[in-house]
Amino acid sequence: MKKKYYLHRMNAPLEIHHVVYRLWVGESVREQSLLTQIMSWAFAQGATVISWSEDVDYYLLYEEERLFSGRDIIDFGLIQADITAAECVQHIKANDWDIFEKNLSQPKPFFDMMRIIYPQKVKFQLNSSQSSKLAGRQPERESPVLTEKSKNLSHNGEGQSSIISFI
Repeated sequence: MKKKYYLHRMNAPLEIHHVVYRLWVGESVREQSLLTQIMSWAFAQGATVISWSEDVDYYLLYEEERLFSGRDIIDFGLIQADITAAECVQHIKANDWDIFEKNLSQPKPFFDMMRIIYPQKVKFQLNSSQSSKLAGRQPERESPVLTEKSKNLSHNGEGQSSIISFI
């Protein structure tokens, strides 16, 4: 069984661009050894590593309210990522946190939720050549947003591909 920990690698209050990690650590001797390495690194760097509890959930809700009050759809909330103890130690040794954080994906349920909440932001695609002919212009270049792969291919929302416009 794995235990969940809160990891914030910055020695600073939470900001909009910071990543909150859900660190998963098993009960095995190997996993506990990795946790010891992580705790040692966190102490040296001033990072925060604490056992996840209901207090952490309330803290994150409070921080999201503080950071994102009065903002619109562009703000996704705090960036959160799941990471195992082995992956965490690997990033600590390589010191490649910035590269890892730049390649984080947005979960698919976020885009399903945006499609329901902000239907005016959704553009349905016919296909690129047909839509460009109808519009009489070149197809628009959309900003690429990484999304996680669909876990259930038989339920694809409305059955049509869609693009959420953040312009």
